[in-house]
Amino acid sequence: MRKHFSLILLLGILTTALCACSSSRTTGTRLSGDITGTDSDTLFVYGMDALYQGMDTIILEGSRIKATFNTDTLALVYLQMPSGYRHPIFIDKAATLKISGQDGQPGHFQVTGSLPNEQLSAFLQEHESALNNLDSMQIYTEEFVSGHPSSVVGVYLVDRYFLQSPVKDSERIVSVIKNMDFELQDWSVINDYVEFYNIDKTLVIDSRAPYFRLKGIDDKFISRNVTYREDNLIIYFWSSWSKESRQLHKMYRQLLK
Repeated sequence: MRKHFSLILLLGILTTALCACSSSRTTGTRLSGDITGTDSDTLFVYGMDALYQGMDTIILEGSRIKATFNTDTLALVYLQMPSGYRHPIFIDKAATLKISGQDGQPGHFQVTGSLPNEQLSAFLQEHESALNNLDSMQIYTEEFVSGHPSSVVGVYLVDRYFLQSPVKDSERIVSVIKNMDFELQDWSVINDYVEFYNIDKTLVIDSRAPYFRLKGIDDKFISRNVTYREDNLIIYFWSSWSKESRQLHKMYRQLLK
């Protein structure tokens, strides 16, 4: 009886261990494949937003890439190449992805194993000849979002070709975002821009400034409602490398005195 009990207990422990190992193997995203054309064996991975924080290093073995990303939710990361090109990859819990590509050739990259990555790969390949033409890519992005309102690929495309553009057409951007499903509009990069847009629309010369609370260089917090409730307040932005900024800075310092 004692031997049977010991055997059952041992089997129970082994089963638990195997389940734990199986569970650990399926957590996060496993990525493997080949990347050619690099002049270094070191790649970097970092997240688009707080859904994947930090930076990871991947060492290539020849052209072979193999990595695991720990995540329990859908997130977007960038694979930073030695040439400076960064390729977007959607990672998710228990995903197995295959990648192939050539450094510096965005249209030659292909990631398979999940619908978002396959949609993005197809989009980049289809429009490879226009990838450096911002006007064209904005049109293609609008068409993609309109035709795929629930695809998370739209979040990347709007960020890449609209929000990162040096000149932004706010009305056009918001119009594109409104075509997205509400779940996608909750992504921080999209939601932050919409909030900024809504605040910006309310700003009028000679109107009351919106509420703010910031930490000063003395580590003390200042706010519009408390610190400057009864005072006139001027907020300006300047940079040390700009001649005009330095001149304005001197003027404001004199005004402060």
